[in-house]
Amino acid sequence: MKYLSDEKSIINTAELAGGFKANLYDNSIIEVQWGSELKEAEKFHMVELTRAIKILGNGKPMRVYSTVYDFMAFSEEAQA
Repeated sequence: MKYLSDEKSIINTAELAGGFKANLYDNSIIEVQWGSELKEAEKFHMVELTRAIKILGNGKPMRVYSTVYDFMAFSEEAQA
């Protein structure tokens, strides 16, 4: 399997509370890497992710690529 990180350079990273991180690449795409130990994303994960995207993108709309693992779920609150 080929990952975004195989072809582009990371220019900034945000380590997020709750076991995941976001990388900003030189092509202006943010890749979210959810931790393999995370079984269900909660609302606070989404709040952290939104904050990180705003910081990494300097407030501009950004393209986001997300890597998830088998059996990872999103709570009802996280989906809202």
